[in-house]
Amino acid sequence: MSLFDGCSEIVDRHLGITDEWVGQSPRYASATSLLRMTEENLPNGHDLVSELFGQMMRNWGIAGCPATTSKENWRFTKHVIFDDKNRSPEVLLERTIAKVTGDQWANQIPVDSGLLDKSGKTLDLACHNGDFVDLIELKVAANTPLSAAIQVLNYGLANVFFQINHHRVLPSGSENQLLNAKQLRLHVLAPTEFYQRFEKVSAWLREFEASIRRGVVLYSAQFLNSEYPRVSQFCFQAFPAGFHWDPSRHNDGYHQQAVKDALEQRFCYFS
Repeated sequence: MSLFDGCSEIVDRHLGITDEWVGQSPRYASATSLLRMTEENLPNGHDLVSELFGQMMRNWGIAGCPATTSKENWRFTKHVIFDDKNRSPEVLLERTIAKVTGDQWANQIPVDSGLLDKSGKTLDLACHNGDFVDLIELKVAANTPLSAAIQVLNYGLANVFFQINHHRVLPSGSENQLLNAKQLRLHVLAPTEFYQRFEKVSAWLREFEASIRRGVVLYSAQFLNSEYPRVSQFCFQAFPAGFHWDPSRHNDGYHQQAVKDALEQRFCYFS
């Protein structure tokens, strides 16, 4: 079991995806499923968010409400080693962003390390931005905007879960910076080409984005404890159109500057 067991099935159901659709669960994650979306497949954002968070709490409860001995969850540090075996374009871009940014940025952040048997998810990037913390799922070419959105939504709700249950799930003395964040903003960040592949359903993705944004805001507003974090935004972000990531140049100072400039110029793609 993991903290996210059952969440994929919940998403498929809220999107109106049945066993008649092509592929295996999670069916929402495939490009074929996204390209098939119509207005009838738009979820009620509040209901989806509420059920996903409830499933996480249920999974933890079924497992006996265990704690983790790991102090790594939601650590706010940089991981910029480039000489390991992971050479995917996405990972190289993530680490380049961490390398060229200041102390307000962190990457490769453990989400649920050691909590349940099947743990080990990591968030790509996080940024302290004044009173807000941005949690970012980074994409280059793999996967779809929809699958990335659900990924960062799950991780954002996991952060809320850890904050609410802080003293029950984390070792004594854990004071990870991201577990003190009271205003969370969730983003998918990718080159414009990543979204252009799904131009056919751009209107649907715009409405989906709005629904999830409303959902996280409404759900957060229900928390009676003022110390609980609020999720105030969800957005599909893009690098400017002129930016093209070349992973073979991740050590090139000029290309690193281009990454930094593109990051500073990122924008909400659909709105």
